[in-house]
Amino acid sequence: MAVPPPGALSGPPDIDATSVTLRFFGDALDPDEVSRLLGSHPTLGRKRGAPLPGAATAETGSWLLSSQRLSKNALGNQLHALFDRLTPHLAVWTGLADRFRGDVFCGLWAADWNRGVALSARALERISERRLAIAFDINFLDDPKR
Repeated sequence: MAVPPPGALSGPPDIDATSVTLRFFGDALDPDEVSRLLGSHPTLGRKRGAPLPGAATAETGSWLLSSQRLSKNALGNQLHALFDRLTPHLAVWTGLADRFRGDVFCGLWAADWNRGVALSARALERISERRLAIAFDINFLDDPKR
């Protein structure tokens, strides 16, 4: 039996679109400090108590860096691209993990039933060594052109 090439996986057809957001939350979170430590500005950053649309205020501080939604199974590449643009120094990530709640939030969109996604061991390692959780938000596209 032939061994599949590295990274080749079998299973259901690829998910139709993916996005990735790195998120940190905490009452004492200062988005400018997180930006300085990670080496990138967020897509969205707020301090606790910052005004929100309407009369609401942010209940906690947040720092979010999002990728664009891409078609087909690009999740692993999106994760690597996100981490590649930020500091490689794991001590920085550990310090953030000690102070704030951090995760990688993955948006998945399927245009049909029985779609799947897989992450390489290296992608999972990069998430783990940064002490981040991973969350999946799975959506059904009733119109694949959206």
